[in-house]
Amino acid sequence: MTRREEWPMNLLQALLQTYNAAEAAGLVDVWKESEPMLLPLYHSSRQSRGEDIVQLTISRDGMFLQGRFLTKGEYTVFPVSEGSLIRTANDCPHFLCDEFSYLAPVEKKKGARHSLYMKQLQDLGEYEKCHRNEDFQSICTYLMSGTIRRDVLRTVQICCGEQAYDVEGDVVSWQEEEKGKGKTRQISLEDLFITFAVERSDGAVSVSQNRELHRFFIDYVQYTNRDKPVEPCDVSGLPMYCVSSHRGVVGTAKLIGISNHKEAYIGRFTKGEQVFHLGYETSQRIHNMLKYLLDTKRYSEYIGGGANVVSWMTGDLPLGGAPIMKDMEEEERDDILESVVMGEIAVEPVPIRRTEEEVLHGKDSKTIAQYFAGKKDAGDEIFDNYFCVLVLEKVNNGRMAVKYFRAFPKADIKQRAEAWYESMKWPGWSAKKKAFVLKTPSVYSVVHFLYGQETEKGIICANDKVRRAAIERLLPCILERKPLPADMMRTAFFRLTNRQSYRQYWPQALLMGCGIVKKYYWDHEMWNQKIPILNDKGAILRMDKRSFAYGRLLSVYEKMETAALESKSGGEEKKKENSNLRVTNAARLWSSMIHRPYRTISILEERTQYCKAILSKQKPGYKVYFEKILAELYTEIMEYEGDGQHHEKTANSDFILGYYYQQQQFYKKKDEGADARRQEGGTAV
Repeated sequence: MTRREEWPMNLLQALLQTYNAAEAAGLVDVWKESEPMLLPLYHSSRQSRGEDIVQLTISRDGMFLQGRFLTKGEYTVFPVSEGSLIRTANDCPHFLCDEFSYLAPVEKKKGARHSLYMKQLQDLGEYEKCHRNEDFQSICTYLMSGTIRRDVLRTVQICCGEQAYDVEGDVVSWQEEEKGKGKTRQISLEDLFITFAVERSDGAVSVSQNRELHRFFIDYVQYTNRDKPVEPCDVSGLPMYCVSSHRGVVGTAKLIGISNHKEAYIGRFTKGEQVFHLGYETSQRIHNMLKYLLDTKRYSEYIGGGANVVSWMTGDLPLGGAPIMKDMEEEERDDILESVVMGEIAVEPVPIRRTEEEVLHGKDSKTIAQYFAGKKDAGDEIFDNYFCVLVLEKVNNGRMAVKYFRAFPKADIKQRAEAWYESMKWPGWSAKKKAFVLKTPSVYSVVHFLYGQETEKGIICANDKVRRAAIERLLPCILERKPLPADMMRTAFFRLTNRQSYRQYWPQALLMGCGIVKKYYWDHEMWNQKIPILNDKGAILRMDKRSFAYGRLLSVYEKMETAALESKSGGEEKKKENSNLRVTNAARLWSSMIHRPYRTISILEERTQYCKAILSKQKPGYKVYFEKILAELYTEIMEYEGDGQHHEKTANSDFILGYYYQQQQFYKKKDEGADARRQEGGTAV
């Protein structure tokens, strides 16, 4: 894609197309008790907190049968009017189910809410005479009977159980014991939300489940809007009744609203409503679709700072959101990373501890290729299939902000996403396979490493705003193939120069940093030159570079000193008993080796003389092996430092790659590393 190429659709068009495709597939108005559902037109939903929603079951002839509180987490669906959907300070009622103060007169409200509700109910009754619906008739008959106050009060009293309760006005209070102490609890009838169920021969059917009743209200709204003025909708392109006020997406926070600043449109328009025309029905489809995507964890992930990343397929909604934020590994999450592989002197396997991203991820999802392959053949798709990614932030209680949105053709995004994972892959040690396997860190892991601090739970970035901003910067790298920002690579290298700041999670930090450095080279340097960093098997390829050689040299000194300390403390069989071996000189001089490599190698050579003495007595084969590698590396380094112009030059990020390369060489299989076979049993060092 060229820089000037336009994206195939905007956010509102994508949401509308997705809703239409879902409707055609029969996915709209499919009720689930404890899960969000894709709402039908002119309906809304509420989730119970346990003691805030009452369901009254009514007989066919409009008699009260029983009442209950909806269980915590259970959803109720109910019809709404144009005014009630956006109500804040006004008293516009919902059509049938609403707060108790609408369904019955309440003294505090002076009857205004109730009278508005009853007037609306009468209008519905007139419409129902020509468009029969038995369930509505049963509920309407019950509401006209005037017993709702008594029945709701009875339901609340049942909630009290055997406890003594008091009724004062519209408030029921009772005593409960909590942790051995008495506690007064109260329920105000005025604050309860009331919904209904109608008893049928095959059981009770709630308003939430009643698709015939939903259709009745949809037809009623369309019937009442038929005589209202019609304008072309700017999203659907169809002539329809348009509205300027739209529902909130998260609470009262709206995606679409009119600016309070007239200078935004004065000179071109006389009123803010003239700027953008959105049909009432189109608005319902768009907002119902967005609400469903945000409420459903399969599509939405919270990234901090009030922002969510939402991803979906416009023509294949059941597929769920894409795993663009997930880890891509050949090993399961319970796999372990041995710290000794990464150059630490501790020899016990270190489990990869579960951190924040694992809570967000849940179980490992499908691979990118599996996801974008979909479940249907392209020839069977009625609607164009686009993959959409949205970053939506709640700015305040009244406003939502679109921080990022792109819609990609299905075939295009698969290649883009796979390119990110390919370019970020880095070999990590698998204790299960006893070999290096390629792993790609999640976006969360990258952000936590770059901007977080080591804690007991892992490397965590606790600042929501920093984490959100970093993820927003990385999304174009994944989805639009934009190069990794240079400052992120510099940050990764800077974090790794301070090795002492990672006392528990140095192996994970090193793995992450190498992947980021490799990604930067892939985007900025190696890509144009077509020079790979890894071979087809995931092994790091040797680089003829100064910093790379210094990294290898430090790795050899570290491994040599670790082998000497282990040998002195009792050998392989006593590793578990001697896990508190002292820190190596190579680890202590890590930062110095990066900033002043030429000066530091002489210090390192002097401080590790004792290692050669130990190995010459206990493992002479190891001593010969290490001296051979050191001699080769010193010869190579002297070629770089021969003219003396670079003696004071610091090492760059190639140092990290060289260090990791040499570590990988130490753990190659026997048949891949004949040079690693030593006299002690022919095992690799």
